[in-house]
Amino acid sequence: MKRHPYIDLWLVLAVSLIVIAGISISDLHIQIGSYFVKKAPFRESLLSDKSPQGASGGSLLLTDGGPGQGDEAGETVEVDQSPQTFLIFGDSMTPNLARRLADYAGHNGHTSVHSVNWDSSTSITWAESDKIEHFIEQYKPTFIIVCLGSNESFLRNPSDRVEVIKRIISKFNGLPFIWIGPPRFGQQDAYNDMLTEMLSDRYYFRSDGLELERGKDNIHPVQSGSNKWMDAVMEWIPRSAHPFLAERPAADVVRAKITFDSFGPPRRDNGDEKNSEESEGSESSESTEPTESSESTETPVKTPEPITLPDSI
Repeated sequence: MKRHPYIDLWLVLAVSLIVIAGISISDLHIQIGSYFVKKAPFRESLLSDKSPQGASGGSLLLTDGGPGQGDEAGETVEVDQSPQTFLIFGDSMTPNLARRLADYAGHNGHTSVHSVNWDSSTSITWAESDKIEHFIEQYKPTFIIVCLGSNESFLRNPSDRVEVIKRIISKFNGLPFIWIGPPRFGQQDAYNDMLTEMLSDRYYFRSDGLELERGKDNIHPVQSGSNKWMDAVMEWIPRSAHPFLAERPAADVVRAKITFDSFGPPRRDNGDEKNSEESEGSESSESTEPTESSESTETPVKTPEPITLPDSI
């Protein structure tokens, strides 16, 4: 019998098709280096009567444990494997978040965490100051985390802050960043909606859905509450715009190097400073922790729009 000249080619194609179909139907997550393979939604189509949820256009991106996802269907974002130097700045919610961030940094091989908190500050405070530029120059961060909003999330017209927030982001000079929103302690939906629309959920982490243990002022989370808060942020990092190594640290983790710079409340229009109450677990309570605090002799800027809130957020 005469052998068909293309029989070997057809056999190779048939075997390849069977292998591809098997992988698509299986529930295995396949990783090549730092990428996760995007599979066609055959399994969902065959085994479920529900439409695939997730990426646009009906395609499905695997997100269970995956490193991240892009803006469009089929696009994946590679996890940045390099050690990061973090600058986390904002209001008085910042130091406790920084401590938990340093746990993650130590566990994942990142270099250091530099915390800068300005009690009772708002986005206007930072936009009209040169502190961001100063600390970027001083610490040379590779990733920036903003923790702002608690002192202005009750604004009736939060859209007034859009241009101010743009000014803050422009100070980063293209460095990757995320913005952590305030925890809930009142009606803040309009503020959160504004930042979500402005930054998208790949840069903005909404914190208003978290139940956090608070201190005596019923505003600032205690350290365990801040740990839970940062844990939630790190679980979201794979879905952010710039994923980095963020595996949850072990209980006995050796914390990465952390520094603190702290500033008192900005002066109000009447020239008086509010008395502030330290956040739970503030710097002075951890004298054994390595710090490189720097005291500022700079006169704080005036906040154009006074915000009526409980002291020292």
